[in-house]
Formats: sequence, C-alpha cells, structure tokens
Amino acid sequence: MRSINRLDEIVEDAVSTQVPGCVVKVLKEGEIVYEKPAGYRQTVPTAEPVNMGTIFDIASLTKIVTTTMVLRLISQKKLSLDTSVGELLNIEQTELKSITLFQLLTHSSGLIAWNPFYISNEDFFTQLHELGPNLFQTEKVKYSDVNFILLGKVIEETTGLSLKEAVQTRVCEPLGLSTMKYGPVEAENVAATEFGNRIEQKMCEERSLTFNRWRRTDRPIVREVNDGNTHYFFRGVSGHAGLFSNVDDVLQVGRIYTDPNQAEKAGIDPSLIDEIKRTVVGSRSLGFEWSPIFPGGFGHTGFTGTSLFIHPDQKIVVVILTNRLHQIEPVNINEFRRTFHEAVLSHT
Repeated sequence: MRSINRLDEIVEDAVSTQVPGCVVKVLKEGEIVYEKPAGYRQTVPTAEPVNMGTIFDIASLTKIVTTTMVLRLISQKKLSLDTSVGELLNIEQTELKSITLFQLLTHSSGLIAWNPFYISNEDFFTQLHELGPNLFQTEKVKYSDVNFILLGKVIEETTGLSLKEAVQTRVCEPLGLSTMKYGPVEAENVAATEFGNRIEQKMCEERSLTFNRWRRTDRPIVREVNDGNTHYFFRGVSGHAGLFSNVDDVLQVGRIYTDPNQAEKAGIDPSLIDEIKRTVVGSRSLGFEWSPIFPGGFGHTGFTGTSLFIHPDQKIVVVILTNRLHQIEPVNINEFRRTFHEAVLSHT
C-alpha cells in the first residue's frame, strides 16, 4: 500500500501544481502494477475530467512509432542502418544525400532542430534545398524534428504507402491498437492542448517570420494536432508528430522493447532491440533517449506533455500522458517524470 500511496502522491502533486490532467499506467513483466487518471482533459469552456480511456495528442511519441516502422523495414531487409537518404529520396544536396538512417534515428545527422516549413508555399524538399548551409548546425548530436520528417518520407518511399496507411497496417493492426491514429480525431474523450500555437507564433516572431494562418488563441486546440508543421504544412500526418492515442495503445508500443512476443508481432528482429541498448551517441540511441529522466533505461518525451519510459532489465514500461500545454503558462515537467520513474523502480 505504501508504494501505491507514493505514486498517487506524485501524480496528485503534479496535477495540482503542473498539469491540468494526467493519465498514468505502469507495466512490469507483462502485468499492470499501477494505473491512475487524475485532473481534467480540458478546463475550458467546461471542465471535463480525464479517465483511463482519454485520448491525447502524443506529439513526439510519434517518433517512437516511426522508429518502430523503420526497425520493421530493416528487419525485413528492405533497409539497413547504413542506408543513406540519397539512396531512397530525390535529394540534391550532397551533404544531405550522405546522411544515413542510423544518423537520423540517433539525431546525429547535424540537421537543424526545427524550421517552420508552413511559412513557405514551396514543397518540403525544395525548402530543404533552399535552406542550403542553414539546414545544418555545428553540434554533432542535436534533437531534430527534421530527422524524423525525413524518416517518414523514407517509410512512404519504401512501402509504397502513405505514412498514415503504413502506420495503420504495419503497426496499429498487428498490435491491435484501436485508438492510435493520425488526427483530426472524431472521439469526444480527447485532451485539449494549447490555446492556439502561441509558442510557435513567438518562435516565428523571434525569427522575424510572418505567417497569417495561426489558429485562434481564445480557445484550446482539441482533436487536431498541436504541432505547427504537422498541422499547417503536412496536413496532420508526419514522421515526427501527429499521432493521437490513449494510454493503453502507447503501452503496447512500449512493450515491443521488453517483450519478445510483442516484438515478433511488430515484425522487429530482437537484435535491433539489443542495438538500442548497446549503441548510444551522446544521449541518443535508435529512436530513444538515455537520460536521468529515464533512470536505468531509455524513453522519449512529447511536447504536449507525454512520455514513454522503458526499463529493459526489469521489463518495466511506464506511460505518462498529460495535457501540460492546456494552461496559460505551461511548465517543464521533466522533474515530475524523473521522480515518478524513480519511484516506480523503487516501489514496484
């Protein structure tokens, strides 16, 4: 009982001080050991409580699904970690052509972290070309949405399917995921996010960039993706963001990396999962991050307030879904994530 009380305390404190709502689920050795909904999926125009079925914009946890798709294609010998972008996509720049899938997955490509592609009317690849040397930065390892946008294009080129179709037929259907899908979603039980794209609007203003199609800031975004590039430019579907899901479906994706039977369902060779554990570039591995937020394991976070933590040795999967952007002043919740994960390792 003491262990459950401690986890309850951490979640309730987060909901009272950091996020409007939260849904948490913990799996250990295939068994659910903790789950809890707390707070509200939206606070305006009416207050609506979350429940275990609430669907969230999972933001950059989409990158883990993209990673899963790429690892599946590598397992099928259709790609390799050494395959270069230039072998698959129609790209002109020599430096970009030579980037490998390994570099994209580990964020070691040197590509810039972010660019508002929606500012221009040109297509994605034309904009990459026009960015020229500005497409690259000096840090060897830097987290970049552009890496996973490119991986989404790789999936489409390799499968001959749209990214939406590929994710549905190659990930969601084999794993039996009923809520995970690209938006906009029609369900009612969906957590709200920002009041317009205020954060990206400020980022564009700081760069002296003009855009006149911002969503309204007097009401929250709900049922459509929060991410600006995904919403305005990629029509809701991208390799870096765009998926919605409830906690159970995210948990099933996480299980791929602790349970060989789940990996087999996903069509992923166990040696690639071992590669995630062995290979770290900076704090990055194949699609995942190793950092103090994920003690003793690896995981990923999402800008909207989501996270997935995997501890391979203890066979623990932790999913935290929050709507941290659904407030006037969103806060960084990494300390909440770290504290909760440490408590899970200590008390389960």
